[in-house]
Amino acid sequence: MLFLTQTQSIHYHYDFNGNRTTTVLPDGRQINYLYYGSGHLHQINLDGEVVSDIERDKLHREIQRTQGALTSRYELDPLGRLKKQIAALNSLSESGNGKNKVAAGYSQTAVKRSYGYDKTGNLLHSSDQRTGTTHFEYDKLGQPLKVQNQTFAFDPAYNLINEYGQQVKDNRIAAYNGIKFFYDDFGNTIHKEHSDGSTQNLHYDLFDRLVKMETFKKNAKTGEWDKEVWAFEYDALDRRVSKDRLKAENGKDIIDSEITFLWDGSHLLQETHSDGLYTYIYTDQDSYEPLAQIHNYTNTESESKQEINYFHCDQIGIPREMTDKNGKLLWLGEYDAWGKLTKETNVTGRAHQPFRLQNQYCDSEIRLHYNFFRYYDPDVGRFINQDPIGLLGGNNLYHFAPNRQVWIDPLGLNPLVGLNLSSMNRQQIADVLSKSENISWRGGSPDGRFMQWNYTDTGKCAVRLDPPDDKTPNDHAHLYDRQGNSLDIKGNIVDRTSPDAHIPILPN
Repeated sequence: MLFLTQTQSIHYHYDFNGNRTTTVLPDGRQINYLYYGSGHLHQINLDGEVVSDIERDKLHREIQRTQGALTSRYELDPLGRLKKQIAALNSLSESGNGKNKVAAGYSQTAVKRSYGYDKTGNLLHSSDQRTGTTHFEYDKLGQPLKVQNQTFAFDPAYNLINEYGQQVKDNRIAAYNGIKFFYDDFGNTIHKEHSDGSTQNLHYDLFDRLVKMETFKKNAKTGEWDKEVWAFEYDALDRRVSKDRLKAENGKDIIDSEITFLWDGSHLLQETHSDGLYTYIYTDQDSYEPLAQIHNYTNTESESKQEINYFHCDQIGIPREMTDKNGKLLWLGEYDAWGKLTKETNVTGRAHQPFRLQNQYCDSEIRLHYNFFRYYDPDVGRFINQDPIGLLGGNNLYHFAPNRQVWIDPLGLNPLVGLNLSSMNRQQIADVLSKSENISWRGGSPDGRFMQWNYTDTGKCAVRLDPPDDKTPNDHAHLYDRQGNSLDIKGNIVDRTSPDAHIPILPN
């Protein structure tokens, strides 16, 4: 109706180890990936132009990457968690004390942050050279009670509430922090009323996908209510392929402006705007943390131009800064406890930074984040409708995660597979799983070498921890879905004998 089907082809090349070596874009440009060993990413280039050179430690963990004129360096703690990060001009960054040490004392850096964690892996504090130190406090379930000046309360079903004792029927929050929510019979949010008087009407298709949003805002100059209408189209795999602003003409809605999206699996690969084409490259093909943005556009002299800009993300993969190839700051952002952008500085006025939590695309016009299978509402830290996988995602079908400082949910489904198990030891994994609403302890061997957790609803194995075997020389984890299929660390179904089904973990 609003979307005209277009055919675009993406081609891929792989090496003998199954590593993707090339992504051929629809216009013929090639994103190339170079590896060492059995598949450790060492360089990414675009038609031979280096996007990033990557260095790793003896455990093959990334500790350094080039981003244009900057070198970003990362110091990890013994459990593999990010402890410090810095991005400075290449000549400065090369003067650290050892490969895995982030040197202190740089007077001019684009990025400089440090992090501290508690014994259960929750983020206790983060320090930033621009914003200072942010402190975090949690309850026994890992839910944030206080983040800087923000305080939170939860009911037993993990719903955010204004005060303890508040009742939330069917997990459908009626009001929170001055915002009112209304739902249809299927649990979809269909109306929001904000404290500033603005309202939103949400419309869904038969598959509970958001297809239209009407927003009403009061015009400060005229005093009249301005109406905006946005429409969204999806492909057969439920990926959003267009975002249109509509206007009324002769009694019909026609497209006033349009953004189209092209996907590489579940990763946003390209988006086309009126100001050009944006292509995204991620830190790893299995990661949703953005690394670089290639912007192709036509300038005022009708010349074709290409710019490479870089994302600088925090410990959970949220972009905090963007820089150009010369290391100059383009964009800065600050977020609240649930991933809502609270402050941004667009240095040049031209920077386009749409990402929020991992694999969330910010639709600022409608105050939501597109999260692949669902839309996330940062005003209340959860999704606008129920989990499409039903009770397989837990008892609260709107729930995002206990907190966004440790957990990710790149597909808008259950956040379990978002855990970076390879950077955790047995005790940390046990602590995290003990807080899960849909996982229960099954048992283990007396010596603690074997440990197992089951799904509470089906009784089938969800996670198993094993000692070294013939597939891996390390302690490792196995993940399973509710049908008993083996999963890799990203939640893809793999053969149970595959090395990908044996996820290395850190020793205690």
